[in-house]
Amino acid sequence: MTASLRASVALLALAASALPAAAEEIKLMAELTGAAQVPPVETEATGMADVTVDTEAMTVSWTLAYESLSGEPVAAHFHSPATPEETAPPTVDLTVDMEASVSATATATASTEEGTETTTETSTTEDPVPQDIMRGSSELSQEGLQQLRDGLWYINIHTEAHPDGEIRGQVMEDEADTAAMGAVGAMEGDAVLGGEAIRAAISGNTVQGNMLDSGAYSEFYAADGTIKGDGYTGAWAIEGDAMCFTYGEEEATCWQVRLDGEQITWLQDGADLGDGTIVPGNPNNF
Repeated sequence: MTASLRASVALLALAASALPAAAEEIKLMAELTGAAQVPPVETEATGMADVTVDTEAMTVSWTLAYESLSGEPVAAHFHSPATPEETAPPTVDLTVDMEASVSATATATASTEEGTETTTETSTTEDPVPQDIMRGSSELSQEGLQQLRDGLWYINIHTEAHPDGEIRGQVMEDEADTAAMGAVGAMEGDAVLGGEAIRAAISGNTVQGNMLDSGAYSEFYAADGTIKGDGYTGAWAIEGDAMCFTYGEEEATCWQVRLDGEQITWLQDGADLGDGTIVPGNPNNF
């Protein structure tokens, strides 16, 4: 596990696990390797997950960082119930939106409430994929909570070369070791995010802050590309390494993003033109 990977998941986990002060939290972690696969897989890839359970809201949230996969992930899930020596069906889909990374076709099958769903994703490179991040949250049943407490959930990332999983890690009830994962300040706050990292950080969440040219804002960025604000809507999309916004008949404007914990800076041509704070979900009910 590289220092940058540990630092990244420690940094982004702050926003992923932000919960009301009154909520009871359970902290869990998983380290993903090919050796943990059943049967083992030879791979350079590694991963780390920071998992938080809110037992009051009955939700599970995650920040999953990975690097050096043999290709773009075609699926990633929590699986349960299973010990480290067993396999189990998918329980929760960890992916936010994989359609932005596509070239040679790979197929992944996942279980949903309606049945079995097959999705087609594609890979853009033959070289190991660099570090990337998945983040999200899901409702949690009482049975799922008990299985997590019993250590019977695991995380699996699937690729085209390894459709049954390239790396896996058992989810264990343990407080994150921030010293081992890398201090939050160890990650360069000046780093500009790539397109998929922007999507993982913002999709399904609210950002509120101030822009130099237009003042205060608070907007929810739905996973389907809809922007919802106070009395208005718009559309957002990822284009390259930028997030683009369209409101009504206005021409789209695109911004690069710098992330420091849950704090966002909006940039154009290298200039800081706005800032904001990521707030999980849609607390304003836009």
